[in-house]
Amino acid sequence: HITLAAPVAHNWYVKGAPSKLSLILDISPKNLEAVIYFASFLTIAVDQDKKTGALEKLEKDLAAKILRTPLDPDVTFSEDPLRLLRAARFAAQLDFRIEEATFKDLAAYAPAISAVSHERVRDELVKLVMSDNPEKGMNLLQQTGLLALLVPELAEGVGVTQNKHHIYT
Repeated sequence: HITLAAPVAHNWYVKGAPSKLSLILDISPKNLEAVIYFASFLTIAVDQDKKTGALEKLEKDLAAKILRTPLDPDVTFSEDPLRLLRAARFAAQLDFRIEEATFKDLAAYAPAISAVSHERVRDELVKLVMSDNPEKGMNLLQQTGLLALLVPELAEGVGVTQNKHHIYT
């Protein structure tokens, strides 16, 4: 239903020198860091009926505030395991709920998060904690087992109560 051309080469800038990617996107090398994602393939043909169906499903999920992985979890989470953490962050930032099958997949694929660099994990955790509803995101991390893998010290503190001397601090 979707025809893909050959992979696009990504040439990021080095020390402020323009790159092919910055020239293609017409973005200065300094601002290129703001690019979150650039497709690995160029789409050259799309089945319009399937596109319409996918867009309708996406609109329904957005209206219902539901997060789900549209692809097989093997593809979604093995391609970039940081998506495991992003699901919790998006749920916290956007006040969405994670669809049941996707939630189960998050727990099943949680160990894959160990392949992600600490810097990328840190950036996602900061965004989650700075969201409007960090408690929701942290609870999702705890429920899926990601919290124990990422910050075991916090996972150990789940359910620990304060003594009477620290109850208001």
